[in-house]
Amino acid sequence: MAIVRAFRGVLYDPKKVGGDLSEVVAPPYDVINEDERRELHERHPRNFVRLILGEDKPGDGESENRYTRAGAYLRDWLTDGTFVRDAAPALYFYRQSYRFPWEDHDRDRDGVLAGVRLEALDAGVILPHERTLDAPKADRLLLTQATGANLSPVFGLFSDADGGILGALRALTSAAPRLDGVDPAGVRHRLWAITDPALIGAFSKGLADKQIFIADGHHRYSTALAFRDRMRKEYPQAGERASFEHVLMYLMAIEDPGLVILPIHRVLYGLPGFDAASFLKRVRERLPVVREVADAAAACAALDSEPASSRRVALVVRGVPGAVVLDLAGQPGRGDAPAHIPAVLWDLDLRRIHHWIVEEVAGIDIAAQARKEHLHFLTDAAEAEKEVQSGAGDVAILVRPTRIQQVTAVALAKEVMPQKSTFFYPKLASGTVIAPIVPPETLG
Repeated sequence: MAIVRAFRGVLYDPKKVGGDLSEVVAPPYDVINEDERRELHERHPRNFVRLILGEDKPGDGESENRYTRAGAYLRDWLTDGTFVRDAAPALYFYRQSYRFPWEDHDRDRDGVLAGVRLEALDAGVILPHERTLDAPKADRLLLTQATGANLSPVFGLFSDADGGILGALRALTSAAPRLDGVDPAGVRHRLWAITDPALIGAFSKGLADKQIFIADGHHRYSTALAFRDRMRKEYPQAGERASFEHVLMYLMAIEDPGLVILPIHRVLYGLPGFDAASFLKRVRERLPVVREVADAAAACAALDSEPASSRRVALVVRGVPGAVVLDLAGQPGRGDAPAHIPAVLWDLDLRRIHHWIVEEVAGIDIAAQARKEHLHFLTDAAEAEKEVQSGAGDVAILVRPTRIQQVTAVALAKEVMPQKSTFFYPKLASGTVIAPIVPPETLG
């Protein structure tokens, strides 16, 4: 069963940062590139990026580095009032409002920030769908140890088909929010504190018999488990309500209409001896051609027009005009799952794409994919096309988004998807609320 508890959050004091929290919140660390990191650093001297993705400096060593500086920033900003600590335990209702360029209306996505008791990933309570890598986990563990806090939430999903679990909390949004800011992508972030014991209890009870699916933040969750295990050795009498037994998590309903998954396209580059005609010939031996179109935009339109039950992918190949749309059902006699791929994974367009195109044709095995050798990822199809047209890439693989039902099916089967299978949009802001996780902190 999922154990969800209130906690005494640490939040920015708007009066201390000029009143505009748009200047100090940041995206999750793992979607910030180097140019964006520098821009966030320069935007405001107390931007949250200084905590989650600080800059390396000449002369850094064990006693002075970006992790120790993050810890110092956190302590200093608590001391000078940049951050304030809530007096009472709370849950935090978090609404994101956004609009796609092709739409004429805003969308809202609602969830709750809470402390969720950590469970082993094979216990059937908290369910992952991604494989984690050692380097990011080591990085986040060093940061957690230096700050003693969960700085950014894990993104969790649960089923609330009748809307009853979150429904009562939405009435809170008629009041002025504690936090209100717009990020560089134009997404508005608002936060309300829930301190009513009855509302906290009802929400916790509603989650008690739920499974929670990790949408984003697999490395942060695994890091929290590692930190918990270390702290248990240091504080064996701390008890089940100890803060380090929990992780900061954003909890939203799978059925929320604001839940959006965007596609993550693939670009193959630097393929040894790449020859476009040979590459396409080998692809066509595996996948029938559905149609040929003018460019990436037309290819994406063609993919979007297909029913959800169809299986499609589009390719832009260096030196070949236009784009080609292919049927991932495979050539006759080739549609069955290979013996080493479980059926629940073969149901994914991306697993078929990786098997037939990335592995069989391009020759990039799973280990090389994990190292991103000859392979990288873009959410913008036009950018992927530009890389191929410029010669920086050999092939752009344009894909359709993974469906949430596929995410939950893979998680329930205890399998993992190909890397970069989901891009949940919008991203949660880092800097909405911090959860301290060092003794003598307790939750609930």
